[in-house]
Amino acid sequence: LICLDLVYVGLENIQSHTGEYIFTQDKNGFGSANIFNKGNILFPKLRPYLNKVYLAEFDGVCSTEFHVLDSKGNFLNEFLAIYLRSELILNQTKYLMTGNTLPRLQTKDIADLPVPVINLDIQKKIVDTHSSFMRERSFKIQQAENLLSSIDDYLLAELGIDVPDVDSSLSNRIFTVQASELSGGRFDALQYKSLLKDLILTRKDVIVLSQIVLDMKSGIGAGKQDQSNEYEGIIQIRPTNISKGGKLNFTKNVYVNNIPNTLIVKKGDVLFNNTNSQELVGKTAYYDLDEVMSCSNHITRILVDHKKILPKYLGLLLNLYQQNKVFYYLCINWNNQSGVGQDILRKLPIVLPNISKQQEIVQHIDKVRATATQLQQEANEILAQAKQKIERMILGEEN
Repeated sequence: LICLDLVYVGLENIQSHTGEYIFTQDKNGFGSANIFNKGNILFPKLRPYLNKVYLAEFDGVCSTEFHVLDSKGNFLNEFLAIYLRSELILNQTKYLMTGNTLPRLQTKDIADLPVPVINLDIQKKIVDTHSSFMRERSFKIQQAENLLSSIDDYLLAELGIDVPDVDSSLSNRIFTVQASELSGGRFDALQYKSLLKDLILTRKDVIVLSQIVLDMKSGIGAGKQDQSNEYEGIIQIRPTNISKGGKLNFTKNVYVNNIPNTLIVKKGDVLFNNTNSQELVGKTAYYDLDEVMSCSNHITRILVDHKKILPKYLGLLLNLYQQNKVFYYLCINWNNQSGVGQDILRKLPIVLPNISKQQEIVQHIDKVRATATQLQQEANEILAQAKQKIERMILGEEN
């Protein structure tokens, strides 16, 4: 009963290298877990996650994949957390791991780790120096996030779209529809509550997607038996490869081979995530790479008429719809999955300004994203500088 009042912390909640806590979702059942107190150090046991050291900012319970540490004597927990997160510890623990599949540190190994004896004034200076670097890094990251979050507002303003406030009163949660609208269509609240009606259906510069599409095709599924390795296959783009805002992310990939040419993704394709959790359906990426890749059956490739619409503009617009829950309300739901099929997608209303306006929008957003990327790179450089300076201070090589 005590545990139910505490926040649960797992490895997935801790940011690598910085030790920042990231809220994901509440954990209903903890199973086997350790109680920790504010100020304790949570030190991972598994080697791949040793840089996820967390200085607790609250009381809670954590996964048993953490050692819960508390300093004694003339040591500050803040200093120890910084030290345990450093490359110095990674190097010391390299040969202490046991286990083949997922090497881990045993409790005895942790107890035997050497810790430099540094007077409290120097420890405090190290903590203050680290905090100063982290504040500068956080400022850069916040600037980047603010820029990226401004993209939707800019696009809405340029297209003259006013997003209505959502009224969640009981009367608004009851939907009505004319009988004449039901013929041959769907009969569900999500379809008729779609924000499309309030956003764009009364505008003159609106077409349906099928009017500018040359080809629309989904990829193929690939189970474990169909997958290859990175040396023999090509990347199969999946929903996890499309991040929020439509950025392609290739940190974790699946590889396949023997893919027909008709299913190869081409530069200029718009990649629409057709199946996912209801909140994520509609994530869209514009493919502008030269590498040969394919896509899964959860991705719909859209090839458009470039004389009528810029594919990058379409990608931005579909992501705008996704952020405003257009696809959330258009989804068909089954077996814990949601999807928007090609039949619905082809009928999707599209706001279509002239090509010059589309180019203006695309160029502006490209500049915003480039500035945000630069800020993110600067934040990474600050983190690298912090690690180097702190390690020199710990080793007594710098004051």
